[in-house]
Amino acid sequence: VLNATTGCIVFTGNGTQGANDTVKSCVVACKGGVCDTTFVFLLPSPRPDSIYNTPPCPTCPSTPLCATGNDLPAGAGATTYTTCGLSPSTMGTQVLNTTTGCIVFTGNGTQGANDTVKSCVVACKNGVCDTTFVFLLPSPTPDTITTTPACATCTTIPLCATANDLPSGAGATTYTSCGLVPTGMGTQVLNTTTGCIVFTGNGTQGATTVKTCVIACKNGVCDTTYINILPPVSPDSIYNTPPCPTCPSTPLCATGNDLPAGAGATIYTSCGLNPSSMGTQVLNATTGCIVFTGNGTQGANDTVQSCVVACKNGVCDTTFVFLLPSPTPDTLITRAQCDTCTTISRCPTADDLPAGAGARTYSTCGLSPAGMGTQNFNTTTGCLTFTGNGTQGHSDTIVTCTVACKNGVCDTTVILILPPVKPDTVMSPLPACGTCATGPLCATGDDLMPSSAAATYSTCGLSATQATQGSLVINANGCLIWTPNGTQTDTIKTCIVKCVDGLCDTTFISIPKTTSPLPIVLTDFGVRDNGCTVSINWTTAQEKNADYFNVMRKGETENSFIIISKVKAAGNSTTPKQYSYTDRNIATGVYEYKLENVDIDNKSTESQTKVARITCNNSKIMVYPNPASNVLNISIVADAVVTFDITFLDIAGRKILESETLIDAGKKTVYLSIESVANGVYNVQVTNRDTKITETFKVQIQK
Repeated sequence: VLNATTGCIVFTGNGTQGANDTVKSCVVACKGGVCDTTFVFLLPSPRPDSIYNTPPCPTCPSTPLCATGNDLPAGAGATTYTTCGLSPSTMGTQVLNTTTGCIVFTGNGTQGANDTVKSCVVACKNGVCDTTFVFLLPSPTPDTITTTPACATCTTIPLCATANDLPSGAGATTYTSCGLVPTGMGTQVLNTTTGCIVFTGNGTQGATTVKTCVIACKNGVCDTTYINILPPVSPDSIYNTPPCPTCPSTPLCATGNDLPAGAGATIYTSCGLNPSSMGTQVLNATTGCIVFTGNGTQGANDTVQSCVVACKNGVCDTTFVFLLPSPTPDTLITRAQCDTCTTISRCPTADDLPAGAGARTYSTCGLSPAGMGTQNFNTTTGCLTFTGNGTQGHSDTIVTCTVACKNGVCDTTVILILPPVKPDTVMSPLPACGTCATGPLCATGDDLMPSSAAATYSTCGLSATQATQGSLVINANGCLIWTPNGTQTDTIKTCIVKCVDGLCDTTFISIPKTTSPLPIVLTDFGVRDNGCTVSINWTTAQEKNADYFNVMRKGETENSFIIISKVKAAGNSTTPKQYSYTDRNIATGVYEYKLENVDIDNKSTESQTKVARITCNNSKIMVYPNPASNVLNISIVADAVVTFDITFLDIAGRKILESETLIDAGKKTVYLSIESVANGVYNVQVTNRDTKITETFKVQIQK
């Protein structure tokens, strides 16, 4: 079409012009008889390019979408840009940058899931135009992830773009962040390689939810992931006191009570110990429980702190753990009445447990050494009894314990089971008549330890037959009075058991029936060890035609008694007579003693046996002060040159310190440094290398 006024033609192709076809025309301009011809060459149109874009959200601006201009001629010449407009035009607006040839499309939220908005940018230079079609795809539905920081100033776990709506195949993915809304409550850091952000609060978030997003774009398609950072939950706190300074704690587990319900794996991490030098912890990543084991350096005022962080579906819940110092364990002592007897029940003191509500739980350490008997433990009361099997030697002390725990605090009671002692026997004088009372006959209690605690007494009772022959009464002092009724036919045998502070001592009682007067009536017979000697004492109530006493002894490796002394008797007497003999310079061991009463007609009767345990090392040892704090003094007096080994052990028998010293004849004091030893009850063992004799001293460390 020629515009005769302007001299311009407009060519409209019909679509048949091939890539190698050039259409020619001209415009001839004439004036005053002079004509000028302009040839017009209409080149084939270039193939338009197409670009595709998906805005991050239905109302978000797209990235700039620019004309390629790759079919424009090179060289000088300005490029102009125009746009075709939107089709359909009702779903948003576009802005063309006429300098760069880029448009930005902003939707108005009406673009449906099946609607594609079309536009184009036409770039022209020196009469050649190149069209770039723009296709604006509908925005994908953004994903949303939610997280809760472990604390008000803690860093969240990495929160990453899902990018599940990006096209597959080749192409780089770029990531940007929307920024925090509201600002001022913390900072975020975006990893532009992984598309993950971490948020760190500054403690001002309160109950506000902070929002942000990560936009992932690939080949013009963008996918937005919204991130909601919920306010942190208040952490829970649990407290625990291990049973001893080097004992493992009970498992201390994350509560996780603020985690979301439903499907999703829970991940556990630990904050580590503070301070870190007082022990170690092991985290069970499956259960979220830690176990702390101290190394003995935690002081009485030191609290070790840790935590377990439980995270599920982006929400984290922190449980603080406070490990309180272990209380000093109490110690109780008990002993069975015989090698296979059961001890009285020993119960935990639990005096270091917290007051108030809370259930108690009880556990036991077990026997050390094992193999000498069994213990019966009551998990409801925490009390235990021990029953020996006859293998506990006279120098074997068995150690066990009861651990009482309440609200995470544990208190240990150490129980020492001393070896049983052989019971004493008290023989009653011959009753004056068939219905005359005999007594009082009292428990010796000579194998009990000194104590301010009250004593309790019990009796073995009488057989059914003997119960018909008289009455037996035990008084508050542990003494028996037997009153026969005239029908006694044989010797009455019973016992008195005296118990003080967990230790019991049995005294057998023998009450003969009334017969003709005996040559000698023995009312008292006892032995007492004094280091390397044994004192033997006895008393007679009456003597008739008595000649002498044979003092007899049998060692633990000997098969029969031997006579070690002959003591002259008074002969005839109706008043009490006292006798004594000292057995000197005997070796360490267990010995039995008895008396043989011989009259002038060479008739004899024997007494019951008495037992003495001898520890003879020809040295004197003192350990002081007790309690001690920094230095323990061990004073040793020896009769000759000898080496002593000194071992410092905890109540469970573990070696803490060792030393040795050579002593000339005389006295020497060894100073043992205990500055690094924790408070508690310990044993000091001092062993003479020559005699192999060991003395044990119980000491308390209190700083």
